[in-house]
Amino acid sequence: MKNLRNRVVLAFLLFNLLGGILFVGGALLVSFMRSFGTTPAQLGLILGAGWGASVLGALAGGHLADRIGPRRTVLLTAALVALALLGKALSRHWLQAGAWHLLVMGAQAALFPASVALLKSAVGEEVGGSLGFLNTVFSVVAIPGAALTGWVVERW
Repeated sequence: MKNLRNRVVLAFLLFNLLGGILFVGGALLVSFMRSFGTTPAQLGLILGAGWGASVLGALAGGHLADRIGPRRTVLLTAALVALALLGKALSRHWLQAGAWHLLVMGAQAALFPASVALLKSAVGEEVGGSLGFLNTVFSVVAIPGAALTGWVVERW
């Protein structure tokens, strides 16, 4: 697959490695939020609102990619995800952590349409194989990560 030497594909390879780690870390969200003393209802509200933010983020990300270009949108949304993850990690109250979680979910969803558009512009018609490879990398990272998540939850 000649696309594996493409700089955009290699950059997304790094994104997918980190994304696989973050995805598995997302399983820790329940334990993290419970450490703030959230009730099941509050946790459900945060999780549901997060998916709502994801809906809005995906729509906004697609529009933004068309308006300012996929490369700028990828950079902007990746920076927002990083900022939101830092904010969530430094939160002192469940409402703070919940608000940062909404930004994480929205920005991650906004990143997807832009990343697909950028990948398509970089590899042309072979976007399917490249996307399949990148999703495989994501899953390969998530397999041992899931076991590690169980270990962390057990000891936390």
